[in-house]
Amino acid sequence: MPAPHLLEVAKLSHCYDSLGARGRRIEFPDFTLDAGAMLLLRGASGSGKSTLLQRLAGARTSSADVFDSTRITLRGQNILALSQAQRDALRPTTIGWIPQRVHLLNSLNVIDNIVLPIALSAGSKAMLRQRALELLERAGLSALVSAKSTELSVGQAARCCVIRALIAQPKLLLADEPSAALDSQSAQAIAQLLCDFCSAGGGLIVATHDEPFQQQLRSHCATAPADIELSTA
Repeated sequence: MPAPHLLEVAKLSHCYDSLGARGRRIEFPDFTLDAGAMLLLRGASGSGKSTLLQRLAGARTSSADVFDSTRITLRGQNILALSQAQRDALRPTTIGWIPQRVHLLNSLNVIDNIVLPIALSAGSKAMLRQRALELLERAGLSALVSAKSTELSVGQAARCCVIRALIAQPKLLLADEPSAALDSQSAQAIAQLLCDFCSAGGGLIVATHDEPFQQQLRSHCATAPADIELSTA
């Protein structure tokens, strides 16, 4: 008997409501994702890539959801049936999130920027710190452990955000344009971190319109990623 899918999405759509008025509606395709697999979300700006990731993360709801029909099933549980507090509790230990914009606190050094936000909900600070140190070394950032975030380049800060999403060892990782505004070397380092996550059995969904970065992901990953093309129509 085949193993169940890590993630199943069915009949999902989103309405961009404003002040109680029903706005533009996007219909997302049905899809599944297995543990250890990667899915690339492609499409022009405005096609709903970021919105879909936010829906999958449980960070956003929609008036378009239909009870008993719309499903985002993660490890056998429809997260749309959970309360907002229960959905929030899935992050970061079950769902890892890499936002499009880098968020680091200027007052903290690199290791604290990575560990402290996660330690509030993901257990042992010492264990998280050890994982962070290992990932920083793999990402070529071990010399910057004590550096302030203001001392980092854009690429270095982006890698720190990826590591922060990885240290709680989530089952599903969602990455929103992780190569945005990065040089090729930094993008390659992030591609390697993401592919290593898949190789370890994690499920990965990446929203990107960066063709060179997509090729880096394809070249680094042992299993070819699947593609979903979102349309603005």
